[in-house]
Amino acid sequence: MSLAGRAAPARADRIQAFDVARGSAMLLVFLSHFSLRYLKVASGLRWHAAQGWVTLGATPAFVLVSGMMLGLLRTARADFTRMRDKLIDRGLFLLIVARPLIAIAHIALVKDWQQAFIDIVYITDTVGVSLILGALIAERVGDWGRLWLGLAVLATSWTANIAWSPDFPGGQLVEELLFGRLQGDSLLSNFPLLPWFGWYLIGSGVGALVVRAHADGAGRAAARVLFRAAAVSAVVAAIAKAAESPLRLASSDLMTAVGRTASLMSVREKLPPGVTYLALYGALSALGVGMVLRWGDRIGASSRPATAIWRALAMLGRNSLLAFVLQFYVYSAVHLLPKPPAWTAPAYFALTVAVLWAAIAACDRLRLNRMFSVGFARLAHARRQRALPLGRLVTPVPAQPGLPPPREPGSPGAAAERR
Repeated sequence: MSLAGRAAPARADRIQAFDVARGSAMLLVFLSHFSLRYLKVASGLRWHAAQGWVTLGATPAFVLVSGMMLGLLRTARADFTRMRDKLIDRGLFLLIVARPLIAIAHIALVKDWQQAFIDIVYITDTVGVSLILGALIAERVGDWGRLWLGLAVLATSWTANIAWSPDFPGGQLVEELLFGRLQGDSLLSNFPLLPWFGWYLIGSGVGALVVRAHADGAGRAAARVLFRAAAVSAVVAAIAKAAESPLRLASSDLMTAVGRTASLMSVREKLPPGVTYLALYGALSALGVGMVLRWGDRIGASSRPATAIWRALAMLGRNSLLAFVLQFYVYSAVHLLPKPPAWTAPAYFALTVAVLWAAIAACDRLRLNRMFSVGFARLAHARRQRALPLGRLVTPVPAQPGLPPPREPGSPGAAAERR
C-alpha cells in the first residue's frame, strides 16, 4: 500500500478518536444541564454540587478537543486554504445562526427575553470566534508556536484579571468580555474570549504533535504524547492548588490582587477559567483522549455492545454542534415540566439522552451537517477560481507514448494541426 493509502485510514482513525472524545464531553454537557434544570430543584444543592465535580470538565474537554481537531486538519493538509475557509464558515455559522437559536431556548430560563439575546455570552460564541482566529493563525504559525501563543494568551488573561481594574466608561464590560471578571456584573453569564481562545490554541498545538506522533508510531506513540501532556498539566494543577490556601489566608477579598489570585487557584473557578481548573480538567481530558487513541480500537471491537457505544459516541461527537443546540431545548422543557421524585433521576436522565440521541442520529443519517454554513467557504472558493489565469483552469492532456506533446491552444503548431 502506498504512503497516501496508509495515511488516509490513519487520519480517519484519529478523527474518529477525537469524535469519540467530543461525544463523551457532550454527555457531560447533557448531565450538567440536566442537573441544573432538574436535580438542583428535585434533590437540592448537595447532589447538584456533587455531580458538578464531574461535569465541570465538559467545557475544558470540548474546547481542548476542538483545538486538537484544528491541529489535525492543519497538519494533514499541505494546502490549508480551503479548510481554513470551512473553519471560518463554521465559526460565522455559530455566531450568526446558532446564537439566536440558543438564545430562543434560553427565553424560558431568564426573567426578560432580552437577557437571552444580549446579556449572555454563550460558549458557542467564544468557540465561533476561536474557530475564525485559530484558522487564520494556524495558516501562519507552527505547532509549537500555537501552543506557546496559547499559553501566553492564558497568562495575559489571568494577569489582567489580577491586576487590571478599568475605570473608563464601558471598561468593566470590555474586561468581562475579553478576560472575564471575578466579580463580573455587567453580563448575566459570560464565557470570556481570551482564556478560552488560549486554551483552544493550546489544544491545536497539542493536537498537531499527536498527529505527527501517530504518523510515526500509530496509537501508542500518539497516546504517549497525550499522557505526557496530562502529567505536566496535573503537576501544574497540584502546584496551583497548593498555592491557594496560603493566598486565601493572606486575603480572601476579591477587591485585592492577592484575593483574586487565590480565586484563580480554585478548582471550581470556571468563569473565568482559573489555573487549577483548566490544568486539572485538561489533564483528565488529555488522559481520556490518550486512552481512546491507545486502546480505543480494542474497546470498540471487543463486543457488540461496546462497538455500539463507540459508534454512538463518535456519531455524537461528529454532530456536536447540533447536539449542543438541541440539548438546550430538551433541558428547557425539563425546567418547565413538573419534577418527578429525585429517585427517578437516573431513568429521567437516560430518557432525555435517548430523545437527544434519536434526534441527532436521524439528522446524522440525513447529513444535516452540510447545512451548517453561511456560504463563506463556497464564495471564497468561487472567488479564487475567478482569479486564476485561464491557462490554470484548463486541465492538461497527458502526452501519449510515441506522440508529440499537445500544443497550447492558439499556437502556430496547433493551427497547423487543425489544417
